Amino acid sequence: MAATTALVMGGSGLGNPVVTTDAGISIPIPNYLPNVEKYYIAPNSTCQPSTCRLVPVITPEGLLPPIIGPITYDQSVAEGVTDLATALQTQLASHPRDQVVIFGYSQSGDIITKTKRTFADNPSGAPSTSQVSFVVAGNTNRPNGGILARFPGVHIPGLNITFDGAAPTDTGYRTTDIAFEYDPVADFPEYPINLLADINSLAGALGVHATYPNPYLPIPPGVPFFPTALPDGYSPAELQQAMSDPANRQTTGDTTYITIPTKNLPLLQPLLDIGADTHTSFVIKPIVDLVQPTLRVLVDLGYDRTTPYGVPTPARLLPTIDPGTLAAHLAQAVGQGVRQALTDVGVPTGATRKAKTPITSAVSVTSASVASAAPDAPARASAVSAASGPPATAESANATAHKTTHRALVAAKAGDPPTPSTRTSRPHRCAHADSAKHTQRLPATPRASSTDGTYTAGASKHAKDR
Repeated sequence: MAATTALVMGGSGLGNPVVTTDAGISIPIPNYLPNVEKYYIAPNSTCQPSTCRLVPVITPEGLLPPIIGPITYDQSVAEGVTDLATALQTQLASHPRDQVVIFGYSQSGDIITKTKRTFADNPSGAPSTSQVSFVVAGNTNRPNGGILARFPGVHIPGLNITFDGAAPTDTGYRTTDIAFEYDPVADFPEYPINLLADINSLAGALGVHATYPNPYLPIPPGVPFFPTALPDGYSPAELQQAMSDPANRQTTGDTTYITIPTKNLPLLQPLLDIGADTHTSFVIKPIVDLVQPTLRVLVDLGYDRTTPYGVPTPARLLPTIDPGTLAAHLAQAVGQGVRQALTDVGVPTGATRKAKTPITSAVSVTSASVASAAPDAPARASAVSAASGPPATAESANATAHKTTHRALVAAKAGDPPTPSTRTSRPHRCAHADSAKHTQRLPATPRASSTDGTYTAGASKHAKDR
């Protein structure tokens, strides 16, 4: 078997993935390469720790000069594309039989997008699709969710940032795209008019987007709440389990999309961190558990989780909301929050009461509109949800909720009939700006919350881009 090499790029502010510079002093970063290999490359490619060569690729990764790098974003990405092409040519020339996996994170996800476009536009000069593959985390150009795909064609002159649209899925190069839910770079709200969803997403810039490779940065002295764990308190073992769960995976064309559910809303995680650091969790945790189910219902109105992640989905103006259905869901969320808060303070809430599992908002589209948007995407159907028994803990409830919801979506898209216990939420018209005919369904019940995440959210030196 041919050996495998991984060409590994960093994210904005981390142009050299093995060393950083602070006040003219070089600071080694010993954990970035092995962490991204263990977390993301090895589980999703032929590059395994026992046989894989990790080769760092130095790219500019600039964003806001002089704060993050010496050059602007568009200049940085353009130079990064050239740097990656040179590294790939060198690798294939010296090891012509090697399998090559290219890893990108955050801004370097845009480098991968442009590289795939170049390969598709110039197939005669491109490497074989059987020899080169890609793995990207926190992708700026994820077709449904990536910040650069939400606002295609927009250009910010002063910052020199061009929103260049969705990553291609028809190049033939095997790609794995990994994102955590509510990551503002890879999972930005579809309906930005939902300010609560926007604030929640932006809160994930530090606690979610900046922490994919954690722990990899040296902790600055005197900096509180410095993030040192994986996003949302995931352990490496939990991350692997979530990535392999079919409920969290979708495939469109040459790309497999993996979306990791969150345990807590990024908007609320800092409160839990403060409680842990000040030994006041006994006060803060019940308050967070009280409000989290209601906030999830409101935040999730900013997303349409039935649109496949591989279908380019620009931001839209307004979803059509049924006030009666929304009121019912909010009432259920309030009750769920009260029960969880009472459980936190040791008040029995009735072990026989059943909690209903959630359902994400759904959109069904005509076959013609789906075919026009993505010829290889499956027809979208309504999601269903089944009732479940009471959760033993808030975390287990949330895990069950996410799995039930995503499996229902997968079953619906595959055309499987619903089980006898499932029910479908009432459709209602949705007035999007596009011409596709579709209806939106609101969540049937709120998602359970969890406050068992242990990571520490805070300011990371290299988090400003993400």
